[in-house]
Amino acid sequence: MDTSAITQQDLPLTGYLAVDQEMLSSVFAGCSDVVFHTFQTACLTSALCVYCVGVCDTERLERQVLTPIQEMGIEAAQVPLASVKHVETTTQAVQAILEGEALLLLDGSIGGTTYPLYQAANRSTEEPLAESTVRGARDGFTESLTMNMSLLRKRLKTPALKLHTRNMGGRTNTSISLVYMEGIIDPKLVKEVETRLADLKLQDVLESQYIEEGIIDERYSPFPQMIATERPDVVASNLLEGRFAILVDGTPFTLIAPVTIFSMLQSPEDYYQNVFMSVFVRWLRYIFFVLSMLLPSAYVAITTFHQEMIPTVLLLSIARAREEIPFSCTGGSAHYGNRL
Repeated sequence: MDTSAITQQDLPLTGYLAVDQEMLSSVFAGCSDVVFHTFQTACLTSALCVYCVGVCDTERLERQVLTPIQEMGIEAAQVPLASVKHVETTTQAVQAILEGEALLLLDGSIGGTTYPLYQAANRSTEEPLAESTVRGARDGFTESLTMNMSLLRKRLKTPALKLHTRNMGGRTNTSISLVYMEGIIDPKLVKEVETRLADLKLQDVLESQYIEEGIIDERYSPFPQMIATERPDVVASNLLEGRFAILVDGTPFTLIAPVTIFSMLQSPEDYYQNVFMSVFVRWLRYIFFVLSMLLPSAYVAITTFHQEMIPTVLLLSIARAREEIPFSCTGGSAHYGNRL
């Protein structure tokens, strides 16, 4: 049976256990981490449980689903009913299995039941090493999209915080979330970014950089056009300023746009200091940025241009200062040798 034909046609689950098992086995052919477990319920009904090892918590599956169903019946599954879903097609079933849910099929029952028993290998929300601060929050984004959304929701406890989640990538099927504050952001900006995301035709999305390259204005520009940060407080602050953020499952780096060069020169600590001190430090940062860009080139221009272009007093002071330097290429070494 052709795997692509099954997934593309989105065939319905028939209710015949042998037929449904054959369709799913064809889809997961060569996937040794997908387990097909057949058993009988307490009512002697043939059943099939399909799950993915490493993504689904097998201990909880055995304790909360399989053992109660085999001993007392289907109603004895110890999983909150609000989290249990009913699937009717092979596409829905395959997606649920790959996300870490356990699929239960009963012979004679059309469709299947999925139990969310996720087991994701997530690290703790420690502070990002590259964006550490003296004052401020100590948590950071992780590789879990659900965890990252909860970190934002914890800071912005308002229904105005909108999170639109979709899947992208034909092969990776990566979940991404567009986040913004309704009533603050320009609705035209939201519509524009949603249009650009919808127009993306990507087969693989492994990191937020894949999304950034597809929606920026100048794709071949060497200058950054979006901010990438691991700090949820930075994202929350930018959302309150009318920007949007894009969260990508599998990476802690969140994209923020639209931005300017002044946004690139901000520090997370700017939001935790006194307003006057914050403005003062920010202007110092701007001034020294300009000086660091212009002073080296100005020095080279002054010391290498024609002598007629430099005032005589300035030229003599530069020459006198360079003569005092030992081993300089302007006669300083000879002067040093004469002193010996």
